[in-house]
Amino acid sequence: MLRIENSDLQVESEINKQYELIDNIKAAPERLPVAIEAVEIVSAILSRQNGIDTDEDGLFDSVETDISVYSESVADVLGTAVLNLNPDEEESTPGNGLLISKILQIQLLMEIMTKQQEQ
Repeated sequence: MLRIENSDLQVESEINKQYELIDNIKAAPERLPVAIEAVEIVSAILSRQNGIDTDEDGLFDSVETDISVYSESVADVLGTAVLNLNPDEEESTPGNGLLISKILQIQLLMEIMTKQQEQ
């Protein structure tokens, strides 16, 4: 009996994931310009070659702070978690790569939609 209840929950969870994917695909056109700009801005921030690296994680403190602030400004539009990179801690918020990951996912979804529209 417990296995049946668990399987119902698993099926419901998978259905919800598919709805979330559909929502992401529908939202991709409005997210794309923000994603493209985010790649450029985050790349520029990451390219900084000077400063203090208090936690010795390879990112300068000013870079961590600026990425955290920028992340907060685009998190709602891109559907990502806000990054909180703390220069005093080597390991800050879990999932620090989520912003870039989400940007790449949006770009991929846009490519798929463009190809489908061309057919």
